[in-house]
Amino acid sequence: MKLRLLALAIVTALVIGLSYVGFDSRADARRAAPVAAPAVDGMAYSQRELARLIAAFERDVHRTPNATGLSFLGGLYLQRARTTGDLGSYEQAGAALDDALRRAPDDSETLARKASYLYRTHDFAGALDLATRITTADPKALGALAVMGDAQLELGRDDAAASTYQRLAAAAPDTPSVDVRRSHLAFVTGDVPTAERFARQAEREAVASGEFGVGLAYYREARAQIRFDQGDLAGAARLYEQALRDAPGYYATEALLAKTRAAQGRTAEAIRLYRRAIAQVPQPDYLAALGDLYAVTGRHAAAEQQYRTVELTGTLAAINRQVYNRQLAVFDADHGRHVDDAVRLATGELALRQDAFGYDTAAWALFAAGRFDEARAASDHALAFNVPDARFAYHAGMIAKGQGDAARAHTLLTRALRLNPHFDVLQARRARAALRALRTR
Repeated sequence: MKLRLLALAIVTALVIGLSYVGFDSRADARRAAPVAAPAVDGMAYSQRELARLIAAFERDVHRTPNATGLSFLGGLYLQRARTTGDLGSYEQAGAALDDALRRAPDDSETLARKASYLYRTHDFAGALDLATRITTADPKALGALAVMGDAQLELGRDDAAASTYQRLAAAAPDTPSVDVRRSHLAFVTGDVPTAERFARQAEREAVASGEFGVGLAYYREARAQIRFDQGDLAGAARLYEQALRDAPGYYATEALLAKTRAAQGRTAEAIRLYRRAIAQVPQPDYLAALGDLYAVTGRHAAAEQQYRTVELTGTLAAINRQVYNRQLAVFDADHGRHVDDAVRLATGELALRQDAFGYDTAAWALFAAGRFDEARAASDHALAFNVPDARFAYHAGMIAKGQGDAARAHTLLTRALRLNPHFDVLQARRARAALRALRTR
């Protein structure tokens, strides 16, 4: 009984909790610090406890297959996938939840977990449909309501997401996982002060509610990402450092700190941090960023090795392409590799998700393919969302340059570099080079 109650607490936190898909939905990443976790460190303990629970429930459902046990197990697999980045755990979660639903098709908790699974594996339309069905039957199903708002946001339905998050905030006031969602919504709609306020509020609430380890680090990262995107590298670094103290060795925080260190010009530290993160989870954006650092320091063979590994990632399993398709499209467009594949990935994604990042990714891929007029149309859509992300202005500026519109290109490239002069270790250099070229005409 104690085992099931503990599992229930973990899974409930998962369903209503964290979804950081959007402050930087395409690529993410300090001085290298000791990262060995103490024996009883919060994150290390939670991972061990999670492994123990998974093993116990695997034995349980093997001996006596039952809907309740399979549903719990699916939720635990989801938790493991979130904290470790292991995409195979998502596949295990999907299989366990489908088995549970075959045995109990109308179980509300299992349906909510399935909605979370669909969201995390980027079937946003499916997640929205299922979450809407759940909340229609039970308006108090807060986990499903959270998934509904998140899916609406990923699909570019910002007004609907705002309404859903208002409902969520009314039902669960002063809740960090709710306020961090409101922060993200404010950011992607261009309201940075409100985004900062909600992010700070969520961080305070997380501390007050006893969050620890990866959970607490997530809230530090949410505020740090806003600081980074506004060009406050020192402020971002301080928050990422704090997050690493909360969750020593956590791969996502190491990569985010690496990105910040690279922007600060602390290249050797950035490389060490990326390599540690990649040793745990070789995500395409981490590999690409490490390759870019090798490239700008003249280690071209090492850079090419990272780039080839990125390309391999997209061929390993269907779920890799499903989860990483935007990262892969941006990588190809950034580096002029397989640009037709980038266009196919980006435009296919845009057909399903008309959010700001989707339009911007499509614009950049079309630009890389030399389709400047189509790129301009997609970029105009992206800019209309008013996301304060330097890459949007950079991409739009390069597209204008490609079209021969020097005045617009100069304005947009200047805007990008004023917002964050170090938004990307490679692309920011290209922005500065393009501006110099425009000035010498």
